[in-house]
Amino acid sequence: VAIMSVSAWPSTNGYSSLQGTSMATPNVNGTAGLIRCYLREGYYPTGAAVPADTIGYISSALMRSMVMASADPNIGAYVVPSFDIGWGRIDVDSVLYFAGDRRKLIIKDDTSGLATLEFREEQFVVNSAIPLRISLAWTDTAAFAGANPTLVNNLDLEVVAPSGTYYRGNQYSGGQSVAN
Repeated sequence: VAIMSVSAWPSTNGYSSLQGTSMATPNVNGTAGLIRCYLREGYYPTGAAVPADTIGYISSALMRSMVMASADPNIGAYVVPSFDIGWGRIDVDSVLYFAGDRRKLIIKDDTSGLATLEFREEQFVVNSAIPLRISLAWTDTAAFAGANPTLVNNLDLEVVAPSGTYYRGNQYSGGQSVAN
């Protein structure tokens, strides 16, 4: 919705405001490139470029997860997810940590995978009123020819607060996670 970009119309040095995937896709791809550079140049976890912290293998699942976590749903009166704005506009600054930022970043990129009925559990402490963003993405293997459904792996994200309140990644209403 209303994405600004360079345009040769009406002049050779103008800008246009358009909408749709033709405008959103290059924006997201460029931002994913910035995220990849951030990881390759060793900014994670300190927020400063440390060559020893360079991430050699950056999975597509990690990239998708970081792009999803950067979505800003505050666009007019839309409520996410929406057919008009998806999960919102991409805000790369909200997902990349730099030295001095209040928001922190934790990356877990499990490239070894899980077997049937296996799970991974991570614990961390949140000491801030800044909203917590967690995303899960994975790269699925190809299904057998003619399979229906074609989804091979079905992973679920569940976040449990110290109080026992839980949130699941697929339970969403009115633009917010639904508790319990």
